[in-house]
Formats: sequence, C-alpha cells, structure tokens
Amino acid sequence: MNEQLALFGVPAAAVAVAALLARRRAGADPQVRRLLAVLALVILLSALWFVLARLPVLRLPATILSHASIAARAASFLWWIAAGLLAFMVVERFAWAVFARHGMQVPKLLVDVVRAVVAAFATLGMVSAMFEETITGLITASGVFGVVMGLALQSTLADLFSGIALNLQRPFRVGDWIQVDSGILGEVTEMNWRATHLRTPQGDTAVLPNGKLAAAQVTNFSTPTTRHRCVMAFTLDARVHPGLACRALASAALRPRAVLGDPAPEARVKALRDRAIEYEVAYWVDGFAGMEDVTDEVARSAWSTLDALGFGPWSEQGGAHDPAQIGRRLVAAVDLFEHLDPQLRARIASALRPHLLEPGEVLMRAGEAGSSVFIVEIGVLEVVLGDEASAGRPAARLGTGDIVGEMSLLTGQPRIATVGALGECRVLGRRLIMAQPEPR
Repeated sequence: MNEQLALFGVPAAAVAVAALLARRRAGADPQVRRLLAVLALVILLSALWFVLARLPVLRLPATILSHASIAARAASFLWWIAAGLLAFMVVERFAWAVFARHGMQVPKLLVDVVRAVVAAFATLGMVSAMFEETITGLITASGVFGVVMGLALQSTLADLFSGIALNLQRPFRVGDWIQVDSGILGEVTEMNWRATHLRTPQGDTAVLPNGKLAAAQVTNFSTPTTRHRCVMAFTLDARVHPGLACRALASAALRPRAVLGDPAPEARVKALRDRAIEYEVAYWVDGFAGMEDVTDEVARSAWSTLDALGFGPWSEQGGAHDPAQIGRRLVAAVDLFEHLDPQLRARIASALRPHLLEPGEVLMRAGEAGSSVFIVEIGVLEVVLGDEASAGRPAARLGTGDIVGEMSLLTGQPRIATVGALGECRVLGRRLIMAQPEPR
C-alpha cells in the first residue's frame, strides 16, 4: 500500500513543484528562467525514473514491465544529461558570478577543468544508465585504462597540472608583460589547460608549454605596479664636467612625454676611463608596451641635447665647456635663426640672459602679452594649453635647443599656453619691447 501511494504521490509532488517553478519563471531574467526550466525538467525526470523503477511491485504483465525497464533506462539517461546541464548552469550563475562581483577574474583553465569534471561524471552516469552498471564499478574498470593513458600522456598531463598551479598561484595574468629565462619576451594573451600564449614586441605569438613555464624563471614587468625602470648608458669626453653631463642627460631623458616626471629621471657616473666617462641614465615609464619607441625617443633626445650643448664625442668643441659657445650653438639650432648671418646670430646669443627656474615655476602664462622669447639650455619645460585655472591639458615638452614664446612675440597675440618647469631648468631669454607704430 505504501509503495502504491509513493507511485502516485511522488509524480504529483513533482508536477506541483514544476508548476511552481514555471510560475516563478515569469518575472525572472533569461538566465534564471533557463535555470528554473532545467531544474523543473530534472524534477520531472526524477519522478518518472522513480515510478518506472518501482512498477514491478504492481505485478504487471511481463511485456509491460520489459517496456517499463527500457523506459526507466531512457529516463535515467536523460536525467544525467539534464543534471549535468543543471550543474553547468548553477556553477555559471553562482560560483563564477561570485568571483565577478568581487572583481576577480576566473581563470579560463579553472572553468575548463570544472566543466571537464562535470562532463565526466555526467558521462559515467549515462553509461551506467544504459548498461545498468554502478558508477563505482565503471570507475574501477577504467582504472587500468587510466594508468595506460597516464603513461602515454605524461607531458600533456604535466602541462595540465602545471597550468592549474599557475592559475592558482597567479604569478602573471592575461595582459601582463613577462620575460622567460630563455629570453622570450611578450604580453600574455591567453592561458589555457596546456600552454600560455605570448604576443611578442614583433607581433608574433609564442606558445609556451605550462610544464616548462612552471619550471622557468619568469620576470613580470607588470607587477607590483605597471611602472618600469629603464636604464641607458652613454660615454662622453672626460673634459665635460660630470655635473653638467648628468644634468643634460637627465633632462634629455625627461623630454619624451612617455617618460614619467615622478620619479624623475636621474643620471650618474658609472665608470671612469682614460679619456672618457661612462654615465648611466635611469627613467621610469608607465606600462611595458611600446618600450622600444620610448627608448628611441630618449636616445634621440639625448643626441640632440648633447649636440646642441657641444658635449657629444662628435662635437668640434671636444667637450670643453664654454658658456658663450653654448649660447651661439643654441641660437644656431633654432629654425627661426638658422638662415641669419653668423655675426647676427652671435649678437642675438650675446643679448640673451640666463634665467634659472625652480621645479614647478611658471615661465609664461596663457593670456599674457608676448614680450619675451626663451631658448631652453638645460632642463625641460611643459606646455599646457589654457591657463592654470582652467586645468588645461599638457600638450608638449620642450628641451635643450627648443624656443618658446616666439609665436606670440611675432604675431602680437596673447599667449595661448602656460609654460612651466618640470624640474630645475636653465633658459636663455630676453624681454623685448616691440615698437608700436605712431598714429598719423
């Protein structure tokens, strides 16, 4: 009697629960509606499997019981499919969503491993339903096969478990720039169950097996911060005073806009030779991408700075420091004066007066009348479009040999930018009074 009540009570309860879930689907989002639909299907299949498996207690004819046995296996097969799909959806909806809400990126390899485990159990359940074998027996029978496959796939399994270890330890993430001890450098673009993909600065893709990557020494340029310290070496004539050389090289490194002003670039003496001094210039950039372009900009800036000051080994001046000669060289380097007579350029250079700017000091402001012109000797000026009150945006950086203030002086229009010193800066300039035409 109890078995007969169960045969009718369980399906009725299942139908009632499924109907309740169907009503709850009405106001839910699409993902929740799909989840509730699969849950209702699992409940109904569970009830059907329960009923078909207990029909023999009713003492029905053998033909009906035979068909009921086939239907029970089919119901159990479908139940394992629906249960596996439900497990996938529950993990996607709750487990991975919790990580996302806390700002944590779920490793792709972890997602693949969880899916593989769920799919494996669902497959074992379907096989058990079709052949009427217990899952424990199937696992035991597959043990020998697993040993054989493990021996045949040692390297692949090593890559798999190394990938799991890398995703748990997180020494690097997608988007990080790393370098392996073998010399391979690139940005991490993908981390899967077998290998890690890097995009090299040349635009190629390097595929590194996780097993070898886990055993390698890896340098991560993106942690603990994205700021990266770069070093460049220079050799100058020993007659150039080390103090002037260090100031010139540090200013040259600060000139590219990609170089950070805080911390500021610094130059120091690295070694003394018989007739030369080796210098080391260190500067910081934010991000590793485009590092080759930044290095090129710093090298070009250093060359133009050393050439304008006459400090380069190629200079005719031979490295001797002559303030008057530096002024003439700076004037000659300005495009506005390059076609003038050398004697006239010498007169202009002698008329310029040095001005020393402290870090952050403003040289000229937007809206002022253009009554002066300056040439940068050593240091870096930052040009900001607009005035300080309007919080204008930086537009350019000016270094040794650059002229500032000439456009406003020539056109008579107010200045359109504010110019200030990024660090200690020495400029050559003069305040000029333009003659106004007399009224007729």
